[in-house]
Amino acid sequence: MALFGHIDERDVYGGGLLASQAFSGIFHWLAQQNDGLPVGDHQIGKTGIMAVCMEEKPVRPRITTLEAHIRMIDIHYCLAGGETIQVVCTGDLTIDAPYVEAKDVTMYKPPSGIRTSEIMMRPGIWAVLMPHDAHLPFCDSGLPSVKKIVVKLPISSI
Repeated sequence: MALFGHIDERDVYGGGLLASQAFSGIFHWLAQQNDGLPVGDHQIGKTGIMAVCMEEKPVRPRITTLEAHIRMIDIHYCLAGGETIQVVCTGDLTIDAPYVEAKDVTMYKPPSGIRTSEIMMRPGIWAVLMPHDAHLPFCDSGLPSVKKIVVKLPISSI
């Protein structure tokens, strides 16, 4: 299931996945960013890993479809404003649109009879969404907008 926390407390997880070289490099880079980062694509150091900075207006949490990936781990990091990310395990869902390899995405129907988990994103909060975590970002959080970074980390790099 998804992991989340504040960027200043990322070391509390100690060993394991988040201590890998790939994750520690990404978290180090994220900790240096602020809401002045331009919207668009950014390379993280010399790693070849790309991050996308985006600014959106969150919408009401009317779940239409959720997305999940196979080859990539999503790392979301809030710079300003806020959003809610709805998350649920893919094992609890029915596929709405089959896997598209070029985009590394499978779309799932909204859950029936189960509730999604919610991650409340605010400045400094990060969320790691693993391939089995179907998710719907940009849900209403009571704030008018969110500026955030999304990093796509290949599973093969950890």
